[in-house]
Amino acid sequence: MAARTDPFLTDVEVPDYKATASQVEAARREHMVSQEVAVLIFVPWSCYVFMVLAFALPPSGFLWSLLAGVSWLASLLVARQAYERHLRGASPVYKLLALMVLLSCVAGPLVGAHIEQRKMASYWMHKTGATYRDVVPTKPSDAYQDASILDFSASARLDLQRTLGIRSPGSGMTYCVAPVIDTSSSTKQVNYFAADVNCCEPRRSFLCGDTAKADARTGVVLPAKSSQHAADRWQHFFKAAQQAAEVYGWDLPDRPIFVRWFEDAEGVQSELLHQGLVETFVQCFAGLCAAVIVAMWLHWSLSYYVQDKRADRSKMKR
Repeated sequence: MAARTDPFLTDVEVPDYKATASQVEAARREHMVSQEVAVLIFVPWSCYVFMVLAFALPPSGFLWSLLAGVSWLASLLVARQAYERHLRGASPVYKLLALMVLLSCVAGPLVGAHIEQRKMASYWMHKTGATYRDVVPTKPSDAYQDASILDFSASARLDLQRTLGIRSPGSGMTYCVAPVIDTSSSTKQVNYFAADVNCCEPRRSFLCGDTAKADARTGVVLPAKSSQHAADRWQHFFKAAQQAAEVYGWDLPDRPIFVRWFEDAEGVQSELLHQGLVETFVQCFAGLCAAVIVAMWLHWSLSYYVQDKRADRSKMKR
């Protein structure tokens, strides 16, 4: 604290109250800046996280869709209230807050829907879908279109000598298929395929799932309609199966079933849930980092804008 000399007591120093007041004002302003930046970070980020969770994790259904819609409308209401306070003459920070919440209203649903389509849709389908035991590969696939897990019979195995992989020009992914056959039958009809991505050569080295395990006979069904991502993936597998049928002389049904080949289906479900939760956490943390950067940049820009305005006013008064 600065001090000045008392004119009557020359050997005693007393506080400079003007300097003290300026220091208090500076401390108050610094505290206010910290509060403003914190609000700009955590209010939009909280809206973003809530919407990511609402759009990503719950299963499909009216009530969960309603919850996601309510979270989105609530965030829009926060943005509206902030902007209205700015219009009533409050700090310009409220305008920035409204802008950042609106950005959260765009980013949150997009990120949540991405996680839902990539991970959680398959998890919920496998969690709530039907499981069939002792499935014979020669039985028509139409009987199991509602399946999420197929446990094949002891006579079932993968024909790893007649596999096929096709590369998608757009994504660069290799879609691999291998027929599930019945060793006790010589039929040319192939109803079921083990399938996955980036785990085979064009006509050999099918290493998808647990193909190396002799006891593996469980197929985790790759859904065709749970999401747009799943539908696109199913179409790629179907094209691979069609090409394989032409190459190897098989008969193919209209809707074959594609499965991921594993020994333990429950492990696959746990893996899907784990991947969905991890991606949700990563996206929420990335949103926090983005909120910190954007909030600090916007507040810094606003501070310089206000200072320039004050400087212009001072020049005009002179």
